[in-house]
Amino acid sequence: MRRVPRLLSLESLALVSTLLLFPRIAHADPYKAKLSVQLSPDASGCEDASLLAGRINRIAARDAITNGDTTVDIAIRVDRHDKKFHAHLTAYGATEGDRDFEDDGQTCRGLDEAVAVSVALLLDEAPERTREAAPTPTPVAAAPPVEDPAEKPPPLPKPPPPPPETTVEIYALGTAAVVGGATFGTEAAFEVRVRPLLTVGAGIFGLIQDEERFASGGLWVNLVGVRVPACLSLRTRDRSTGGGFCGFPALGVLHASGHDFDVNANASQPWFAMGASGMVFGPLSGPIGLVGRVDLVVPLYRPTFVVQNLGNARSGESGPAYQPKPVGFAAGVGVRTLIR
Repeated sequence: MRRVPRLLSLESLALVSTLLLFPRIAHADPYKAKLSVQLSPDASGCEDASLLAGRINRIAARDAITNGDTTVDIAIRVDRHDKKFHAHLTAYGATEGDRDFEDDGQTCRGLDEAVAVSVALLLDEAPERTREAAPTPTPVAAAPPVEDPAEKPPPLPKPPPPPPETTVEIYALGTAAVVGGATFGTEAAFEVRVRPLLTVGAGIFGLIQDEERFASGGLWVNLVGVRVPACLSLRTRDRSTGGGFCGFPALGVLHASGHDFDVNANASQPWFAMGASGMVFGPLSGPIGLVGRVDLVVPLYRPTFVVQNLGNARSGESGPAYQPKPVGFAAGVGVRTLIR
């Protein structure tokens, strides 16, 4: 594998490549090519096909890379491992071959420059003409050429789909009217990016309501549940900053615990809701980022808890002591990290 030093200038690289790899000869019209570029997730900061084509055309001072009629197909695969950027170039058609590049820089700038110079020089070498003029032969009738299927270049391989990305998030939550008045809780969640703009995930949350007081005692209400959001989100090229909108169902269990009554009791009932949220996220330190969101929660099933002797110990009256509000709100701030 040929290693490209980071400190080598573009002019020096072009000169060395020309002398060692591309002997200059008399030539006809230069090649024109179609270009495809496959970037691994770790090399997403490298130039894609559009940016690299522009760089190649500027070096060649012509439209060497075009979407029109071409004679060469060039496929480039770029990834990063062993703390280095690596590129593999394959050419099909009127000129064929493979080349490898590597660069130990922190960015792809050196590798992009080296690949662009190499491609520009490769496409500048057109089919060789006869160096000395020869007498023109007398035309003779010839059988039409028979195309050999074996001589056709193989089709360019389809780039594999990028692996799914998983994000893990931990929130501190503050809510209003979800299980009562102002409450606090926490959530641990993950999401998987299944399309460039679409993520799906799940989160486990727990909320604790402030105490409900009555003449004969008190009541604590807790909510533990699971929500399953699907989100449309946009993010920057380095994936560190973005935002989106989510919709989710949520299923949980409301647990009420009585205290200070003559006879204390506990009870649990199911809780089901639909919700929507908006979120934003950004970088914090290294692989750790910040995330914030605001939720609107609408319970579709609101269970009622009934307490005996609600007024006082002698009344013997029973009555509703608690029922979730018809609409609730939540806000959360947390940290997130991307797992590739």
